[in-house]
Amino acid sequence: MPENYIDVVYRPVAADAQNDAISYGVITGPDAALFTMNTVTREVRFARAPDREQPADSDRNNIYQISFTASDASGTTTLPVQITVTDVAPGYRIRKLMDHYGQVLRGYPDGSGRVAIVVGDGTISLVDPARPLPVASLLDLRVAPYLDPVRSSAIVGDIAFSPNFLTDKTLYVWSELIGSHVQVIKFKLSDRFADQGDVATADVIFRANVTNKTSSALGFLTFDHKGRLLIGVNSLAPLSAPSSSSPAQDPNNILGKILRIDPSADAFPNDPDKDYIIPSDNPFASGGGLPEIYAMGVYLPQNAHLSVGGQSVTFSDRGEFMSGPDYIIRQEINALPVESAQLTNFGWPLMAGSEPQIPGTSPSGLTTAPIAYEDATGPAILGGVAYQGPIENFQGFHFFGDYFDRKIWSIPQANIRPGITNHPAAFLDYSSSWTLGMSTTDRLRGFGTDTRGNLYIMATTGTFVVEPLP
Repeated sequence: MPENYIDVVYRPVAADAQNDAISYGVITGPDAALFTMNTVTREVRFARAPDREQPADSDRNNIYQISFTASDASGTTTLPVQITVTDVAPGYRIRKLMDHYGQVLRGYPDGSGRVAIVVGDGTISLVDPARPLPVASLLDLRVAPYLDPVRSSAIVGDIAFSPNFLTDKTLYVWSELIGSHVQVIKFKLSDRFADQGDVATADVIFRANVTNKTSSALGFLTFDHKGRLLIGVNSLAPLSAPSSSSPAQDPNNILGKILRIDPSADAFPNDPDKDYIIPSDNPFASGGGLPEIYAMGVYLPQNAHLSVGGQSVTFSDRGEFMSGPDYIIRQEINALPVESAQLTNFGWPLMAGSEPQIPGTSPSGLTTAPIAYEDATGPAILGGVAYQGPIENFQGFHFFGDYFDRKIWSIPQANIRPGITNHPAAFLDYSSSWTLGMSTTDRLRGFGTDTRGNLYIMATTGTFVVEPLP
């Protein structure tokens, strides 16, 4: 396997001639401490991406030695495995996969290296970067009852795959019917057709009413490292008179919030709109607000991705408000810690970026955005991803951009932390070299990553992957 690889490197599977039940042991061997194994799926990964130039195996020869055990009622067998880490040549290329594009791209977690692309009309496609054509359909929601009567199409904002996807074959979809409700729907893969979602298995695990509205409220959907589902919900508040009484600052209103639920079980069997558990350390789990709320004070939360190490979720937002006669706008990328029992308040509409609504006041108790810029730099931020792929020059950087102005930037991941705000002078700009064939009428659509850490960029000119030189 190549160096700097973060995906699954092995999965032990045993067979028993008498079909007895099999149990698996932990990883053993000289280099066992350098690996992790999912106890449900048995997916084995390096705990830290290996570096060919700095081998960490016991012999320092880039050959990692581990072993696995499998047992039935009468005996145990052991399998030794060697994993050799190979070199990745310096340099990179940007390769166009296809003309097809969407607004969300996620790695398909089956070990194949494929990616799932969400198109706003309600279709989700599977693409193999090694063989980009044809595009396979993972799920098509352009059928009743998912069609939106306003747009005559399904509105899909994001998808998330179950942390135990290999065994439960489950994916989650964040969708909306304009003027009616937003919802998270759970689907299973078909028993008859490989890699195809079965619409008949649909189970709405979360639904909330959204009335008197004619535009999309879609936010984001992503799992944290403990299998809890984070749901970003648009604020929808009018900008003419934002105040602390706006929905985003109301702990009893889901709008302008980031919710956190555990979909592994159902604590509300009599409520068809709630099919989940409330994590016990949610800020309002014991009262004082809606128990689903994990963070508040957001306006347009989108493009969420788990950080390297899984300690936070980054997402883009747009903070704006009226301050006297002035219209204040800040494009933001925020970082939400995933291990906190304290409520995080990102401040909208009391703050945008690190700018308070009332000049001279201190944003006490509010979390400032670690990345922010004004509309003069770009009018529509696209949240990006932390690079975890094999290109060494990009490791340790977070990539993001701007939709209208076709900007592509990066910033050190270490700079995305509470207490500082990075402005455009700190951005590394790739826009002039990574043009992606875009003209002034084209648009940048989004960023994504596969399970191997490669960076993908979507634009109206197609879908592109940034990869090592062949």
